[in-house]
Amino acid sequence: MKNKYRLLKVFVTVILLAFMLNFSLSKFNNKPMQKVSVNYIPGKERVFFVDRNNMEREIKAMNTRGIIATADIPAMEKKVLQNPYIDSANVYINLAGEIHVDIAQKVPFVRIIQGEKSFYVDQRLTPFPLSSVYSHPVMLAKGDIPPQDYPALKTLIEQIEADTFLKNFIIGIEYQKKNYNLISQIENVPIELGNLENTTVKLQGLKAFFNSYLSYQDPAKYKRISVKFDNQIVTTLKGAAIDSMIQNEKITKQKLATTGAKTIDAVPVPISPKQNISPPVKNTVHAQPKKAEVPKPKVTSPKPKSPAKKVKTTASTKVKNTTQPKKK
Repeated sequence: MKNKYRLLKVFVTVILLAFMLNFSLSKFNNKPMQKVSVNYIPGKERVFFVDRNNMEREIKAMNTRGIIATADIPAMEKKVLQNPYIDSANVYINLAGEIHVDIAQKVPFVRIIQGEKSFYVDQRLTPFPLSSVYSHPVMLAKGDIPPQDYPALKTLIEQIEADTFLKNFIIGIEYQKKNYNLISQIENVPIELGNLENTTVKLQGLKAFFNSYLSYQDPAKYKRISVKFDNQIVTTLKGAAIDSMIQNEKITKQKLATTGAKTIDAVPVPISPKQNISPPVKNTVHAQPKKAEVPKPKVTSPKPKSPAKKVKTTASTKVKNTTQPKKK
């Protein structure tokens, strides 16, 4: 009998729990949907492609009855992921009847312009369109860049962004005839990069060339700078043949020998950035003008006078009496 009462108690308890659970669920499902909250998942960069208010209106529009029972959470999440600017999303509802939408937006690393078409490429190497509400500051690339070059292009841009000098010096990338060119702050002077191999060495060579050579010259005299060759920087002067930094001294001496001019140093003389840039010349020591000699006055010392002859006087010297004796 005791076992029968125990089983009966368990059975009644289960029925009561099921009834209470069903009652709670029915009450919860008929509860009106309070609000929709869109939350941005923070990443390494802040982007604002998705407008919070527009997303909330779209979620509310999917639940026409406005109660929790008719809220299709999987369909809402699928709708959110259809947004081209959203990388991942999580939609859920809490006990208060509030729908929360946690979204992670796509972060681009480059903006590519191909003719009249322009688009971003995100960290997962996926292209996505531009936004009408937000423009993210990224490196600008121009040309029909093949998708298989996206990984190497991403590495190149990360190397540029990691260096303070290169980040301020290089402002864009151009793709022409299967070769890449860097667009720098020097106007109308492209920097040939070639392919996307050994970009670390090429960027280090470009930085060393600028700091030790180009900063002392007039950049306007160059037509092109090339770093695509191994261990060599090649520059093309405007209206001149190719001038190599490594062979600069030899080429300069050959040109001067043919023109009959005097030999000058090929290595530029460092000057401060505020000074005017001028061609390097030999260091010459200019003779200082002689000071006008002031004639010194002649100082003549008087000749010492000869000592006067002393008159020797003796006791025996007799003085003659010139007076005559009186007559008697």
